[in-house]
Amino acid sequence: LSDPKGSAVARCASDDGFDALLRDASEKERAILELYYGQDLSMREIGEQLGICESRVSQIHKNVLARLRMKLVQRGASPESRLD
Repeated sequence: LSDPKGSAVARCASDDGFDALLRDASEKERAILELYYGQDLSMREIGEQLGICESRVSQIHKNVLARLRMKLVQRGASPESRLD
């Protein structure tokens, strides 16, 4: 997934509703989003910090974005809303 850091995830991270969207995310998923969007680390750097390989960070990132996208659609967002 391409990811301009000004993506919908980064923009809505400051929303009060963002916490509700992440309620079902695991601690590792939340950590990956925080490190990637909040601290601007690369997936390689995140993997090093969390003790997992870069490809696993990418997989987790992709999966959590897909779930967030589904939740946003359920809240009335356009299915074409970009989170990446």
